[in-house]
Amino acid sequence: KVHQNTLIVLPLGGLTIVKFDFNPLETVDFDDASKVTLWESSNNRLEKLPEALLRAPLLVTLNCTNNKLTELPEVDLPKLEILNVNGNALTALPKLNTPSLRTLFLADNPITSLDPDFPQTLLRFNCKGSSIPTDDPTLEAIKKHIAAQDNGRFII
Repeated sequence: KVHQNTLIVLPLGGLTIVKFDFNPLETVDFDDASKVTLWESSNNRLEKLPEALLRAPLLVTLNCTNNKLTELPEVDLPKLEILNVNGNALTALPKLNTPSLRTLFLADNPITSLDPDFPQTLLRFNCKGSSIPTDDPTLEAIKKHIAAQDNGRFII
């Protein structure tokens, strides 16, 4: 765990749990994410995530809140359950190939629309502070889907 340092570049590899919150990191060099199950990089200055991370076969939790992410490439993460990108500069969300996704937090991003093929596994969703119109058909579909689930939580 690397927490509250003045690091601006962090080279990594071969880890399973990666946490480096509250640093001024702008870049993360990460070639091997094959073992990563948890990634937390909140409150840094990241503008993009490492490509290897977006293909990590064992990744369950991806939390990169309060960075400077402007886009995410298409995500192919079969075990991902939690995606938290609150507080970035995302204007769109890519196609999410995440069959295990349960939690999707997009709050405080200037996102204007959602992919109509949202993950049907969602139980928790937050887009408060986004630019998605409240009458967006996909947003309505997500709301109905979550309302039908036990313990579902929808925040707008």
